[in-house]
Amino acid sequence: MRINRKVILKILKLDKNIYNELASEPSNFQIAIAIYVSGFLLSGIAILSFLRTSLSYLEENLSLIVGTLPIETVNELNNLINEFENIFNSQEIFSLLLSYLISSFSSGFIGVGIVYLLLTRFFRKESNFKQVGIIYGFSNLPVFLNGIIFFTNSIPLQIFLIIGTAIFALVCLGSGLKLAEYKGKTILQTVVDEVTKNFEDTIVVLGHENETLTDKINFYNSTVIINENWEEGIISSIRSGLFHLSSDKQIESATIFMGDQPAISSEVIQKIINCKHYDDEVVVPQYRYQLGYPILIPRFFWNKLELITQDDFEGTDSVYKNFELVDYLETSEIKLKIVNFNFLKPTDYDEQSDF
Repeated sequence: MRINRKVILKILKLDKNIYNELASEPSNFQIAIAIYVSGFLLSGIAILSFLRTSLSYLEENLSLIVGTLPIETVNELNNLINEFENIFNSQEIFSLLLSYLISSFSSGFIGVGIVYLLLTRFFRKESNFKQVGIIYGFSNLPVFLNGIIFFTNSIPLQIFLIIGTAIFALVCLGSGLKLAEYKGKTILQTVVDEVTKNFEDTIVVLGHENETLTDKINFYNSTVIINENWEEGIISSIRSGLFHLSSDKQIESATIFMGDQPAISSEVIQKIINCKHYDDEVVVPQYRYQLGYPILIPRFFWNKLELITQDDFEGTDSVYKNFELVDYLETSEIKLKIVNFNFLKPTDYDEQSDF
């Protein structure tokens, strides 16, 4: 995969799916190492530049800063400034940068190792070490924004860039790791495998980056629908799926799954679909005290859900885009048939609006 401006923008926009494309090509591991090391080195030089700028500011405004400070404190401050100046003006700075570069290799390796152990031991994701390394390396792209430090003498801006880019890189890392593999497969593939085992007819509604998902996922005999209005939120995907099913009058109900819950088992699915209920009752699982997915919705309610549009939430786009079916069912007058499970709700590994 060619690394170009489009890839970089997707990473900076926290597009999680781009990491699937990057991690699928082992050759990107070397590029990830180069990005991490060069980014680490650039950050080190940027920090040195910030220290030098701060030092110059202290020298120029020392008389204003010291004020009523004791003479001993003033002398110590002067000595400290002189020591830093000697370091900046000597060959020691090159030794410092070399040591910093060497430490970047070791800290990067340790960082990837820790993330890999967390994913495999605590989050049950059987991830590949190289794939984690690729995500780890490419998620460091934001630190290159520290290059702005070399073109400004504003100390507050420099502080903002150093801290901000570090935090942004961590956010990008978290974004990429959300699509790491679960038990040797992608999260969505695990969900598709489990659902197709329990249903003869299945529909998968895709939205953002659907081209990437269709290339990476085996949907078996499932009907794949592309939701062009995915930016509207999850309800647009529900509408798309139900509208497609409406043409088949023999279908009495639809069971809705989220693409980010790979831990839902066949036991849960079978209990839901075999639960006796009336035609005007929606079957919802309750994990301990929390409602969740999958949700079985009789045809009786399809029209009601299909008619929910952005106009229903005029002036409150955020509410519309964050529409949650479980919350909607809880607060509406719809009758619910609860199926209880004595364990916690399956973990959401990704944003629901992505599927």
